[in-house]
Amino acid sequence: MNGLFKYLFLALFLFAGCGSSQAQIGVPGQALTILIPQTQSRFPIKNGGEEPVVVSIDIAPRANVYENSRDGFVVIYPKTFRLEPKTSQQVSVLWRGGSAVSKYYYIRVHSVSEASLKQDRSNPKSSGVAPRVGQAFPLNIIAPDSKPNITLSLKDKKVWLSNSGTRGDHIEQIRYRSGRSETVGKFIVPGEIFHLASVATLYEVAAIKLRRSGWVDPER
Repeated sequence: MNGLFKYLFLALFLFAGCGSSQAQIGVPGQALTILIPQTQSRFPIKNGGEEPVVVSIDIAPRANVYENSRDGFVVIYPKTFRLEPKTSQQVSVLWRGGSAVSKYYYIRVHSVSEASLKQDRSNPKSSGVAPRVGQAFPLNIIAPDSKPNITLSLKDKKVWLSNSGTRGDHIEQIRYRSGRSETVGKFIVPGEIFHLASVATLYEVAAIKLRRSGWVDPER
């Protein structure tokens, strides 16, 4: 009976750790599957190990993320990249959903040692599609507070609108100081920039309406 209680306590302890904002890969040959809210769009992934690591990210096959929607999809960039020890990489996840999408989806993160990846590529029988994990590298996934940050800038005598935040959003409307307003209907991802052809100076824009955040005063 004491042994049964010991195993139950261990199971509860492991389950409680799953809700942490930081997760890591520590078992060779296994990938980490993470549940991501739809509102998150950028994630820093850190190599906490002592050697370089190659990271590969994809959508977990067990997630039925689109339910009844056929036109939804998720774009991950970059999907594969190299991380030096103690460095991090921002990963962008762009949600393109249909009319009936889930509020959550799963991503799957693989950590692969560079040595095992080179060995795998040198093997003529290897397809190279699913790289083997040669060693266990701690890979920290941190979900920061996500929000868009709309900025106006002037370059080459043109006004540019950009999103320097950590979440994408739909720009629904732009209100100008002249009193007129313009319907846009454009989804802007983190890091995206586009030209505002209807204005010549930064201060002609009074406010911008975002679908999730409402009216915001852009930074200049």
